[in-house]
Amino acid sequence: NGCGELYDEKIISFDTPLLQLGNDTVICKGENIVIPAQPGFNKYRWSTGDTTQSITVASAGNYSLTTTDRCGLQSDTITVAIDTIPTGLIELGNDTSMCWFGTDLPVLITSNTELPNYYWNTGDTTSEITVTERGIYTLQSRFRCGNVSDSVFVNRCPPAIFFPNAFTPNSDGRNDAFSAITVNTKVELMIIYNRWGQKIYESNDPFPEWDGTTNNEASPSGLYAFVVHYSDAESGFAKKEKRGTVMLIR
Repeated sequence: NGCGELYDEKIISFDTPLLQLGNDTVICKGENIVIPAQPGFNKYRWSTGDTTQSITVASAGNYSLTTTDRCGLQSDTITVAIDTIPTGLIELGNDTSMCWFGTDLPVLITSNTELPNYYWNTGDTTSEITVTERGIYTLQSRFRCGNVSDSVFVNRCPPAIFFPNAFTPNSDGRNDAFSAITVNTKVELMIIYNRWGQKIYESNDPFPEWDGTTNNEASPSGLYAFVVHYSDAESGFAKKEKRGTVMLIR
């Protein structure tokens, strides 16, 4: 009015909170969860019959709340599910072997169902693995509330060693040398003796073969003795010995 200004203010606030029970949730079997509501309402009425500000539930279902205050009613609903871990979900099948007619062949191990994740004891994270070694293979899948797993044992051909009873070193490409036939066995030493007990051949090669010669000269036909030292993984690579005879035929 020419002499200055006068002012005043009045604050009008909305004192009723907005009812929000939150997002739907999942709990583990045997657990419970507290569902809280905001404070500030005059009355709380849950679908369970409770009239408290919060409730504790352990069962799956839809839980509704209706609140009352001087501004009226508000309602909200939350869904609670239970995450149960299926029993025996993973099945890798029966124990098996890589052995096929005396030869170890790769074996494919695969999960029987689709899983949220894959953790093999080999470090692989795929739904299937190919194995070439004897052992126990375990697949584990981890869920929110725990994990499930299964194992399978993969065997290999049993260790074995064989020797021919004769050979013909005539350079025809068939049976030209004397050697051990092995299955998962390591030959460490092979010695050949003639009929007078003289050592005419010795080798510690991984795959020794005697070509029927003595000092680079063709050995005569006849019966020869052999001694072979060998080992295998199943016996802890303990040294074993095999003795026998072989007929050299010319």
